[in-house]
Amino acid sequence: MASNRNFSRREQRKAPAEIPAVPDLGVRLTMPRKSNRTAALRVAAGDRFWDKRKVAAKARRHALEMQELATSQRGAHRLTRRQKQWLENHLSTWTWASSGDTLQAPKTTTQAQLDELVTATRLPYVQRAVLKIQGLCLEQIRYIAERAPQTVLFVLVDPLAKSQQTIRLPRGK
Repeated sequence: MASNRNFSRREQRKAPAEIPAVPDLGVRLTMPRKSNRTAALRVAAGDRFWDKRKVAAKARRHALEMQELATSQRGAHRLTRRQKQWLENHLSTWTWASSGDTLQAPKTTTQAQLDELVTATRLPYVQRAVLKIQGLCLEQIRYIAERAPQTVLFVLVDPLAKSQQTIRLPRGK
């Protein structure tokens, strides 16, 4: 071992950096521990959410809740070709219009035919569908909408005026 002046000299130790005083974060936010220097610096810099793991966990929980809500309350969908054929088999006098997207009412619609459509809306694939109907008056489609599940979205189509009217009932009923 060499014994010279430079080798035996001890390095001067630096004083530890001053930890800023953390202000009270309130009831809902936890305070960082006194020894957590990085958290104290982060809070002193203005970031009250010093524990990013808790923020990430809360965001993850919120995302899972939203995903679960979206799967439990799926939105309205358009019927597939096979579902339209199956619906047409349940409805004796109703047909699909030439566009294939709109359900055509019989020329003279009776109360029994309206009730037949109401029972067809209770089929599992129709319960959350957008059902476009033409050839009915506003009172008739409101009659159907009152008795059908609230998840079915009815659209009254007028091919002459080239207009569509969405029929919704208040949720309180």
